[in-house]
Amino acid sequence: MGHRGARFERPENTLIGIEHALECGVDGIEIDIHASTDRRLMVIHDPTLERTTNMQGEVSKMTSQELRKADAGQGQEIPYLEEVMELVLQKGRVLFIEAKGIDMEKELMKLLKDTKYSSQIILKCFHHRWLKEVGSKLPKIKKAALMNGVPADPKGLAESAGAQMLSLSAQTIDQTCVEMAHAAGIEVCTWNVNEAEKLNEYLAMGVDWLGTDRPSEIVPALAKTRV
Repeated sequence: MGHRGARFERPENTLIGIEHALECGVDGIEIDIHASTDRRLMVIHDPTLERTTNMQGEVSKMTSQELRKADAGQGQEIPYLEEVMELVLQKGRVLFIEAKGIDMEKELMKLLKDTKYSSQIILKCFHHRWLKEVGSKLPKIKKAALMNGVPADPKGLAESAGAQMLSLSAQTIDQTCVEMAHAAGIEVCTWNVNEAEKLNEYLAMGVDWLGTDRPSEIVPALAKTRV
C-alpha cells in the first residue's frame, strides 16, 4: 500500500504521487482527509498547510477554492477526495481513507454510502468512537482502527471500534499481536516499511497489508520474496 501515495518519492497526497505508486504496482493507496469551510473533503495530512504546500493557514478555516490555490509540490493542487477515489478505485485498487477530523460525517456519507466501490474502500481513524458511529452507517465498507503502540487485546480493540482491521506502526507491531488478531478474524495493516531488507520480518508475521513510502523499491523487493 502506497502511504500518502508515495511520500518519499513524489509530493505526498497528490495525484502525481498516487499515479506513481499505482504505476509501481501497489495493491492499495492510503490518503488523509480534512474538511474545508465549504465542506469539501481535501486530501492532505496536516491540519495546516505549511509543511506540504507553499501557503500557510488552517485547512478547516479555508474554502476549498482557497486551498486549491496552494502548490502541494511540483505544481500540484490539493486533491478532492472524489478525484482520488476516481483515480484509484476505477483501476481496481484498494483505497485507505484516513479521516483526520471527526467533523465530516455528512460529507463522507454522501461520497461513500452508495458507491459501487464499497468493497475497495477501507475507512481508518484514530478516533475509535467516531469510527464505530460512522462505520455503523457504512456497513459495506471495511473499517480499520488506528493506534500507536501494540494493543493488549487486539480483538477487544477492534470490536470496540467496530473495525475489521487494525492499523499499527511497523516500529511496534509484533508476531503475538498479529497472531491474536488473526485468531479473532481481524486483519492487520502496518505502516511504514521502507527498507527492503526488513520485508521478510513483516511477511513472517503474516501482516495483511504493508504500507510504504517507497513503492518503487518495496514493490519489486516484495515480488522477489514471493517467487
